[in-house]
Amino acid sequence: APTRLSLAPDRPVGIVYSDDVSGFINYGVHADTQGGASIFGEIGFHAFDAFVSTTVSGGNHSPFIRGQSQVVIDDRDSLLRWTLGDVFQGSGTLGGGAFLAGITLTRELSLDPYLVTRPGLAFEGATRAPGTLEIYIDDALVRRLDVPAGTFQLDDLPIPTRSGNARYVLRDALGGTQTFERPYAMTSDLLDPGLHQYTYSVGVERTSLATESFEYGQPVALGRHRVGLTSNLTLGWRAELAPLAGLASGGVEATMLLPFGKVDLGLRKSLGADDVV
Repeated sequence: APTRLSLAPDRPVGIVYSDDVSGFINYGVHADTQGGASIFGEIGFHAFDAFVSTTVSGGNHSPFIRGQSQVVIDDRDSLLRWTLGDVFQGSGTLGGGAFLAGITLTRELSLDPYLVTRPGLAFEGATRAPGTLEIYIDDALVRRLDVPAGTFQLDDLPIPTRSGNARYVLRDALGGTQTFERPYAMTSDLLDPGLHQYTYSVGVERTSLATESFEYGQPVALGRHRVGLTSNLTLGWRAELAPLAGLASGGVEATMLLPFGKVDLGLRKSLGADDVV
């Protein structure tokens, strides 16, 4: 079996994430020569694994209006984020979107900054004696590492989200040199194989957000789920539901990385009073 070497970023040993109590206030004041004045403010604080925030705006020509208010609770171990309160939730290019007040569950991959979230370069080679492998991305040296004798496989080399050329130069202890060149292409829309990313929201629609602090509409639910199948294919689905209005929509999507570029495919079906497709 080949020796497997992961080139993903190393996780620091003994890392500690701060959980101190903290808070902030942001504000902006605007005035003009016609006697108009307005103010925008944001206040937030963090304590006991929860972050609470709200915004407010108003002026001498308009009443003070509450903006978005929410409580965010993160579970770093499972990469889950719970949001209680106001959010804008969308379900993709062909999907719907709404400001809603309710509960949102998100798999927030950024909670682990060392998690490999998209595919990297892979390379398999062999050497008759221990050697050194140099990896160049677009003629820039990005890694140099020792490889053992025999076959080896490299995985998870981070690369820029664009197309380019990768060059591998293998020098063994006996003076032999091997050079390999491979074109590559990468997009941020792909997920690492086996990795799931999703957002689900349920609540009531927040209406007249710019003029009313507490005005709500019909109940709604939205969701989007994506999973990486291979290093070149990510699949997903989406759904939206407004039961009192008799509206429902759902669809599937795919992101594929092909030799000539990235392809996004989507299919959606919407059902309502007029059975719209």
